[in-house]
Amino acid sequence: MKILDREAYGWRVKHRREIEAQAEAFLERAYRRSRSFKSREAKLTALSVFCGFVRMLPNQVVEEVKSGRSDPYRLLDEFVTYLSKIGVAPHSIKDYVSGVRKWLIFNDVEVESARLREKVELPRQYAITVDKAPTREELRSMLMAADLRGKALIACLASSGMRIGELLSLRVKDVDFEKHPVRIYVRAEIAKDRQARYCFLSDEAAEILKQYLGERINDPESYIFQGRQQGARADGSKYLRGRLRNEPMSYWNADTIFTNVLKKAGLYAKDEHGRDVIHIHSLRKFFFTQLLPVLGRDVTQALMGHKEYLDQAYRRFTVEQLAEQYLKAMRHVTIMSTPIEEEKVRKEAALEAIRRFAEVFGIDPLRIKVEREKELGKELSLDEEVQLLQNEIKKIREGSNDPQKIVSEEELEKHLKDGWEFVSVLPSRRILVRRKS
Repeated sequence: MKILDREAYGWRVKHRREIEAQAEAFLERAYRRSRSFKSREAKLTALSVFCGFVRMLPNQVVEEVKSGRSDPYRLLDEFVTYLSKIGVAPHSIKDYVSGVRKWLIFNDVEVESARLREKVELPRQYAITVDKAPTREELRSMLMAADLRGKALIACLASSGMRIGELLSLRVKDVDFEKHPVRIYVRAEIAKDRQARYCFLSDEAAEILKQYLGERINDPESYIFQGRQQGARADGSKYLRGRLRNEPMSYWNADTIFTNVLKKAGLYAKDEHGRDVIHIHSLRKFFFTQLLPVLGRDVTQALMGHKEYLDQAYRRFTVEQLAEQYLKAMRHVTIMSTPIEEEKVRKEAALEAIRRFAEVFGIDPLRIKVEREKELGKELSLDEEVQLLQNEIKKIREGSNDPQKIVSEEELEKHLKDGWEFVSVLPSRRILVRRKS
């Protein structure tokens, strides 16, 4: 993220909790209406930027306007001038003004559309950047550089054509792994245009997603990509803390994951306006450019969820026929084009999944690997490391003096009485306990 006004940004970070608390009712209504966490986040961002500009908290602004000390139209017009000077894109300026106007109206401040157009001059809308679709070679580099979560995020977006907000709102129950190709039901309440549709995953993306989900694949209510609590450092930079919660990952979190992958792959770059050359929305453009020559505009746009094409496509095709159309083009959105590369990605995904599982049992995967390599006098292959960890887990689970055990909630009380102690709750909702030493 490019900080355009560092002083205002610092003020916003300092007062973020107060801003959110004072606008909570407005933000909750925004979410209730759209059923979109991203929409709620966008409204909060617009209001935070506005409050940073006037250096007042939301309640103070409302009091200033209602008392007659400040004119809402003048404030909004000065806000537009400020945003233009610090280089905010015209489309973003329009969104910010719209968000602040809705917040003022929510607080019983009259802001008429006709007077707003007369008093507040918005900049002419034009694109200041041109989106670049990443090449398959660039996506391959990203997958090789990403961890398992990053692999799943990138592969799902690139092969499905979904919007990032739609993907982050998916639960396990929305994905049918029994179909081929794997079928995703984008519910109306999470679709941008509020029209339900089906989209599909490539075999490659489906395999990576299965590895990423692990035991959570059996929990229909689990969000595919879960979030953590967000914090802010003294310098204003954000970070994630705490355990995963069964809430959707935030857009900021997903964007940070993608940006870090770009940096690791050596693909991170800015254009002359200070904006990312390749960003997370570019994956949707990759899908479009790859499928358009094969499936034509109607089907491609329908799979991407463009409302004007959905009705037409679903009149012409059943869901099964759309799946057949997707299968024809699936190789065009398969990133690891050679069997060897694809197999390597799958093995790396499997290894990372089993490492995470081993840690649940108190196993240190790195220590076990290093000790084994010293013993053999050579580096372990991916297959050998997987086998090593599987053997270590098996020893713990099947040993007569098993120090740890996975139990259900119903069994927990009995084990605690018998001298076991609680360790953690697993993603499957079962519980890991340890025998007291």
